[in-house]
Amino acid sequence: MNASRSGRLHGSRTRQSSGALLLNTARTLASSATGFASAATWLIFLSLLSSTTADDRVTLQPADGRGPPTQLTGTIIDYTGKQLEIDVAGQVRRKFPADQVVGVETKLTADHTAGDALYAKQDYRAADAKYQTALKADTRRWVRRQILAQLVRCARAQNGFAAAGEYFLLLVKDDPDALDFDSIPLAWLPGESAGIETKAAEWLAKEDQPVAVLLGASHLLQSPQAAQALPRLERLVDHRDPRISLLASAQLLRGALATTDDATLQRFASAVERSPAKLRAGPYYTLGRAWYQRNQPTTAALYLLRNPILYPHDHRLASESLLLAAEALNKTEQKTEAQRLARELATNYPQSRAGREVRSRAAEWSLELGQ
Repeated sequence: MNASRSGRLHGSRTRQSSGALLLNTARTLASSATGFASAATWLIFLSLLSSTTADDRVTLQPADGRGPPTQLTGTIIDYTGKQLEIDVAGQVRRKFPADQVVGVETKLTADHTAGDALYAKQDYRAADAKYQTALKADTRRWVRRQILAQLVRCARAQNGFAAAGEYFLLLVKDDPDALDFDSIPLAWLPGESAGIETKAAEWLAKEDQPVAVLLGASHLLQSPQAAQALPRLERLVDHRDPRISLLASAQLLRGALATTDDATLQRFASAVERSPAKLRAGPYYTLGRAWYQRNQPTTAALYLLRNPILYPHDHRLASESLLLAAEALNKTEQKTEAQRLARELATNYPQSRAGREVRSRAAEWSLELGQ
């Protein structure tokens, strides 16, 4: 997303004149439309109309998936996991399915932009502070949800899973179909649930909030309260929301890696490939760990390497996946490939737990790393 746009004032009078003409044309068409115009014709017309008030820019793929993307400009009213709603030239309001949206450009506050830059540098504490300020300054609900998702990621990266969970519940309360549902701070790695048993039990008790129950059960799965968490996860496997169903299945697998048979793993892997792509990072890591524990390092590495390739923005899972993939390839005597992964980990994720570990073991990996 762009924080600002420049060079748009010159010639504004000409655009305003053409905009008035287009608005009059729009009113005429709206009052006399016969319904014979194709969706593509209307989209092109609205694109021309909206260019007169270019606050936000949306790139849309055709509804039938054929042809090149089309850009539409105007003011986004809301953008949820179901649809994007936009005012074109302040006169024509259109709604598009979320899966038709290829990209969105909008003006962000300086703090939001700074937060994104700091997050990319893995300075999570500083990014968190910028996002907190941006959250107070931006009144657009759809942008505030994006900021909340980044606050979830910052808290999770700093092991603040209690805060991350509360941020996420605020996010899905405002939009149950949240675009950033993949930011849900479930436990995927050893030690991620330490110290939040009380908060997790509170989430587990929210029977009317399945997302909260999923969060609570995830973080209690390997605790003394596992007996309460397991049946909740088993019920969520049959939930009507496929996102919740998939993630509950993945959490059950995570808690039973040692006893799950190969056929069950393969069935789950097939289910993951049928699921929304954005939700696969945690399940891929779990599958990688499962095959690693079965002493099938090549299969393990194939699952693990999908995370740094497809989900590099998930710094925690991407870095841990790189480390375990490097360990797996080391087992197969693919020393050179293992070293390359270890070097990539140390270079791209130096602030992560896995990055610090590989740097501390530089001699073992025969790595020459700068400070």
